[in-house]
Amino acid sequence: MKYKSIKLMLGIAFAIPNVAWADVVPCSLFADHMVIQRDTQAPVWGSADAGEEVSVTGSWGDTVTTTADTSGKWMVKLKTPAAGGPHTLTIKGNNTVEIKDVLSGEVWFCSGQSNMEWEMHKLAKVSAKRTTPEHVPTANYVKKEMETASDQLLRQFTVARSKSPQKPLTTLTGSWLDSSPQNNPGFSGTAYFFGRELRKELNVPIGLIKCAWGGTRIEPWMPAEAFQADKEMAAYYQKNQKQASAIFNGMVNPAIPYALRGTIWYQGESNRDHNTLQYERHFSAMISTWRKLWGQGEFPFYFVQLTNYQGRDRASYDPSEMEPVEYNGWPTICDQQRRTLRVKNTGMAVSSDIGEAFDVHAHNKIDVGKRLALWALKHDYQKQVAVCSGPLYKSHKIDGNQVTIQFDHAGSGLMTGSKTGMEATQETKAPLSYFQICGADRKWKWAQAKITGKDSVTVSHPEIPNPSVVRYAWAMNAKAANLYNKEGLPASIFTTEAEIRDLTVAADAVAPAPTKAKPASSKKKPLSKASLKKNDRIVFLGDSITAAGIKENGYITLSSQAITKAYPKLGIEVIGAGKSGHKVPDCQKRLDRDVLQKTPTIVVIYIGINDVWHWSLPKRGGKGFRQGTTPEQFESGLKDMIAKINAIGARVILCTPTVIGEKPDGSNPDDKRLDEYADISRKVARETKSQLLDLRAACIGYLKQHNPENAERGILTGDRVHMNEKGNHFLAAQMLKALNVPFPASLKK
Repeated sequence: MKYKSIKLMLGIAFAIPNVAWADVVPCSLFADHMVIQRDTQAPVWGSADAGEEVSVTGSWGDTVTTTADTSGKWMVKLKTPAAGGPHTLTIKGNNTVEIKDVLSGEVWFCSGQSNMEWEMHKLAKVSAKRTTPEHVPTANYVKKEMETASDQLLRQFTVARSKSPQKPLTTLTGSWLDSSPQNNPGFSGTAYFFGRELRKELNVPIGLIKCAWGGTRIEPWMPAEAFQADKEMAAYYQKNQKQASAIFNGMVNPAIPYALRGTIWYQGESNRDHNTLQYERHFSAMISTWRKLWGQGEFPFYFVQLTNYQGRDRASYDPSEMEPVEYNGWPTICDQQRRTLRVKNTGMAVSSDIGEAFDVHAHNKIDVGKRLALWALKHDYQKQVAVCSGPLYKSHKIDGNQVTIQFDHAGSGLMTGSKTGMEATQETKAPLSYFQICGADRKWKWAQAKITGKDSVTVSHPEIPNPSVVRYAWAMNAKAANLYNKEGLPASIFTTEAEIRDLTVAADAVAPAPTKAKPASSKKKPLSKASLKKNDRIVFLGDSITAAGIKENGYITLSSQAITKAYPKLGIEVIGAGKSGHKVPDCQKRLDRDVLQKTPTIVVIYIGINDVWHWSLPKRGGKGFRQGTTPEQFESGLKDMIAKINAIGARVILCTPTVIGEKPDGSNPDDKRLDEYADISRKVARETKSQLLDLRAACIGYLKQHNPENAERGILTGDRVHMNEKGNHFLAAQMLKALNVPFPASLKK
């Protein structure tokens, strides 16, 4: 039968009314142009009058009858036919609903944040600032596909955005559309190219249910019961009930239990600085609970590992030229995703080689879709697929100064490769790169790595005789990473550690001091902060936030009062050394006069706002911008000051910069650069063995809990930067934690 192009029709499932004239109303997923899962017992449900008899008939010859319960809800399971159509679905009660142009095929639930949500029309655009020349052809390809492709057997249902704190909803809004030049602009790029591959290989109708929301963390997608997996997760849910489960309740729950073949998922970017080391547990719990609630067994759940990404406006920042890092949230999330493969019937599309340095929404969703489809074609449709993934870490063995890594999914063998845009991966003869190695001291070195077998790589470094850990591609933008299998699929980020060490996430984290070895039987104590001692002199070095901190209700004054109250006999002196508008280079110039000559025993360095802000802050008069501090200057300046402070016998508490704008969803204009400079401060603290006070992490964490309206200011700051009364109390509380001083009641609010 000849198909007609589908026009936009909005299907709305109304809340179940308590009135006598209620007609039978199916869930809005059951609407004209729908795709129903083939060859199964498909749930069909909706609302009607309490006690009303409802029958559901497929034009293929199957009928099921039920009676609406006392609340008006009804559900049947209807046997569905083999792939094909168009069919008609007829639902009869006091009225009759006829659903036309129904196809029987393969249905996939497509969920996550913006890289799943991102529509074709957005991927077809380029930005002079963010799109490098090598990625322009991909955007042009997407544009051509969007404007010319037509496939009436490839259809998408888009679930409208909805949140519901605490209460799972049962209705949703959305519509089914086919692939056509008219409708393609609204298709999810990731879902479209995944579906296109399945259409090409299976030649059956494909239905895609797009249920995605940009900028979201995993926690709002988790059902409430998923948080009951352990005490820590349960505690998180209790503290964050307005955010946790809200999107699941509003968008996912109403789609359950629509019959599916499986789910594809693309999310994780927003967890790079939130519950990062808990991501595997949260993700695994989410998958398991979705499956339980859907009641369709352990359906396949395939997800995309984050792509390489450097960050917007970081032209002068090249991670490939930096030293190996101990901790970074981006590769940590990638590794947490890899670990989630321990959940049965999951698969991961590695996309590290198709990212874009300055655009988190990489244009190349073509390869993303293909790589997701490889998992489905091999495992769900029994197609002859040689290998569905790039090399995945399997195990390692340490032999002297060498570590040999074994890989799964090596295919026909390992190779070094290079990929540009949409072009096929090319084998190269270049040496392996981006492996890093360390011994027990955690001093990382770029390693020498060789392919030593069909599925093995051997790693070493001449200065590390007793290696303990190997990592691969451990950076946001490890563009030089070049390990592939011969089928052209890239190796995943990995670490050989059983667990990733958490060194920087807590606001009161302290760099561990060297200690003498203790007997094996001694009880391990948690890291603690050094206590204050008699005649300590504490200098606070910083900018205008610190300058204002010495006012009557400023954070330095509050801290000083708390110290005096806690230790009245120690004679501890607190000195403020803040100057408005100052950056790291300015502090370097006045370090001797304002700090060293005060003979401090403790120096709190709280700097970084102006180093970042001045890149985007107009000059007086409006002509051009002020000059910020480059990442290299920022890092070297901090290290220079810390070395000079340590040389006089004083210790340093190094703070990360706080906020320029209080929107907790990461949409403040300077957030990306602030995150970058905060990472530098964390790195400097580790490398100089200074105590780290992660004020940025603490502020963001506080704002996420106390700024549900996403206000730009007014929670902790008066003007997006400088602290108001609550902000000064907050800073004082963080400082006292770092100094190991008891909190007065006034700061425990």
